[in-house]
Amino acid sequence: MVNALKLSGTCPGLPAPPPPPETTSSLNTLAEKYRSMNGTTTANTTTAEEYHRMNTILRAAATATATSTINHQYDINSRKGTNLHHFFFQQQQQQQKHHTTALSKINNSDGDCMDLDEEIKKRQAHRMDARAAALVARRAFGFASINGTHLGWSSETLAKCLLSLAELHEEHAKALKVDNFYPLSLVLSHGMKGLDEYDGDDHDEKRLNQIDTSTTASGDYENEDGTNQFDRRTAIPQDLRIDLYGGVITLSPASTPLQWLQTLSNVTPSSLDILRKHRKNLQTYLDLIQNTWNVKMIRGHTCLSREYYHFIMNLYENIVDMNETTSTKHEESDDPDKKALALERIKVVVESSSNSRKRLPRGKVTKHGDVCISTAMSVQQIQSAIANLSNDARRIKQVEEEENQLCLKRMNLLRDALGLRNVFKMKPSTVTSDQVLDCLDRLFLLLDVDGVGGDVDYAQKKKMEELRCRLAGQSLGITGSGHFCHLGDDGSVLIPWDWHC
Repeated sequence: MVNALKLSGTCPGLPAPPPPPETTSSLNTLAEKYRSMNGTTTANTTTAEEYHRMNTILRAAATATATSTINHQYDINSRKGTNLHHFFFQQQQQQQKHHTTALSKINNSDGDCMDLDEEIKKRQAHRMDARAAALVARRAFGFASINGTHLGWSSETLAKCLLSLAELHEEHAKALKVDNFYPLSLVLSHGMKGLDEYDGDDHDEKRLNQIDTSTTASGDYENEDGTNQFDRRTAIPQDLRIDLYGGVITLSPASTPLQWLQTLSNVTPSSLDILRKHRKNLQTYLDLIQNTWNVKMIRGHTCLSREYYHFIMNLYENIVDMNETTSTKHEESDDPDKKALALERIKVVVESSSNSRKRLPRGKVTKHGDVCISTAMSVQQIQSAIANLSNDARRIKQVEEEENQLCLKRMNLLRDALGLRNVFKMKPSTVTSDQVLDCLDRLFLLLDVDGVGGDVDYAQKKKMEELRCRLAGQSLGITGSGHFCHLGDDGSVLIPWDWHC
């Protein structure tokens, strides 16, 4: 530290540090001397022991640095960095017959060293096992779909979880109140859509009261004893794991099978009827809105299905009232272009008012060419936003589609040229189309190693040729910058767009 400060010029007058004790006996003598000079209090004894401990650590570190070698297991420049060649080829320390044997090795979870090809086959087999387990559980319960990809688990672990779910149906099928859960879908997720996600809706007390009143009056959400299943403050069902608006059952993988059974047994035939009614009504609402405004409405990630349903229902009622008003005044026209707010159908994403910045009072155009609106916006604000932003949205969407088509065409050419099994862009990802094209251009250089410029030496050309042979038969995925070259859960080779060789 003293030498570093002197070289930097920050503190040129610092004295040299005292040399650390060389042996344990000298440390003990120094500690005893410190205790005799400063008494035998607890604080002084602790200070001497701390001094002894720090010097022991420093001496051990100096000895290890002088006698041992650096462990390159986690060195990003050796195998886990953006260097694709180092990811496939790890140089063996022992050289025989004046050449280096290139081995493709990767560390498994046990710390052992295993072949990269074997690891790829192993992950592909685990992915097939997970798909088979999902199919078995889906057919057993009759779910529309099963989604567990957002857990971040490996396919091997997810397959075990799904097999436990299938075994639960075999043992406790009689405890379920329905034989087929269709059209409900199953989502395995750690997160729960609980009360904390509904706190942002308390500002709209009038809307919550309307929801509570309408559902109670219709009798759709009343229990057998006549009590209402909804809480008046939050307007959410008692069992938060069952979403009768989006048609999703959320199960936590950390729960026991009996806890899963408790949630699944809450699904009744009336619950499925309510879900079908919601979907039928929602489709009716969307048909009128989308045909009137010539748009496509979709629910955003921050908007809950319950909130989206009532937002679309309010839009539908407002449009119906406006049509009735114009019909009364004989101002209704048969020309649909006068009602449409956009010449070409654009995508309108509905986000939650509690999670949107400033509740999007005017709407905005996303980088994908979609018009983003908030559930807090009025009908007039939504109409104005679609009319004002439609041109920009169509222009951005057209540019994005052209870039995507170009990327897809280049990916297909690269797949056929290198003999790859598949080339794809990771989703979701921050990588842009320009970055994908730049990555593909550098991959195309592997096809013509001899045509590379003269600034590339023979060793670099040899690496490129080895890399071209090694990529044959692999599934290649392109992700954003900041990621390392690594294997995906399905055995795909994932590389950042700014990879190097």
